[in-house]
Amino acid sequence: MPSLQKSSKAQFFVLSAIIIVTAAYSLSRAYFMKKLPAENLVSDELFIVQNLNIIYNRTANISKDCLMFKYNVEDVSQFLQNELEKMGYDVNITTTPVRICASGQSEMIVDFKLRSSLLEVEKNITVRWPSTYP
Repeated sequence: MPSLQKSSKAQFFVLSAIIIVTAAYSLSRAYFMKKLPAENLVSDELFIVQNLNIIYNRTANISKDCLMFKYNVEDVSQFLQNELEKMGYDVNITTTPVRICASGQSEMIVDFKLRSSLLEVEKNITVRWPSTYP
């Protein structure tokens, strides 16, 4: 009978180990799945803000003249605001002309405010035409 008792102890040990590993895996999986969407949301918001300079500088690059520059910056701002609001963000983008067609140059300031349940970001961007951005 001693081998039967050792066998049942071994089975109990293996079964206990499997249950403990399964419980730990399930708990860790549930914990990380709850955190994942929030991390992605912050990542998306920061991605948007980091790319604003590129968006506005490319807008300046495609503008044929100083008046088109002003209209293009305003149109891009309105487009961004509409699209980000569709995505559920609270967005406020205002454009302020500083200098339009003065000595063949134009300059605008874009005030960007993005709010969500996790983050609030404000950024001021100065956009110039003709652009020095490649």
